[in-house]
Amino acid sequence: MVKLNSRNVRTRGFTLVEIIVVVGIIGIIAALSIRQSLPVLAGFACKQEKNVVANALVRARITAVLLHSDVSLEIEDTQYVIYILSDSKRVMFDSYKREDNIPVSSDSDIVLRGGNSLPLNSDIVITFGSDSSPCFGSFTINKSGLFVM
Repeated sequence: MVKLNSRNVRTRGFTLVEIIVVVGIIGIIAALSIRQSLPVLAGFACKQEKNVVANALVRARITAVLLHSDVSLEIEDTQYVIYILSDSKRVMFDSYKREDNIPVSSDSDIVLRGGNSLPLNSDIVITFGSDSSPCFGSFTINKSGLFVM
């Protein structure tokens, strides 16, 4: 019969204190990394909103050319709406969802001319965010109806 001496028995594993210390360190590192990544996430939301507006502008321009009709893009509270303008009527054609927390404004109505119509009267500027927000930028739609980021 073999006697086990309590001094020779080796246990494997970690103590509760060691596990708590490691979990605490991981928690602190995670909290710091999340705090550092918040501005990056805001930048992604801004880029996404600019892409949504760019897609809406492209869709409006293509619609204007294909239908030989004037098309407007309106910035509403929750969406961007493309309207076809014909014979004093306004028909909703398409809409794109907006991000609530990113302010978007235009210095004038966005009407894209289709067919053989005259070009726009002047450049139109669509502004994103404000000077103090991380999302700040603009699109310019030039007189020929093409937009520049």
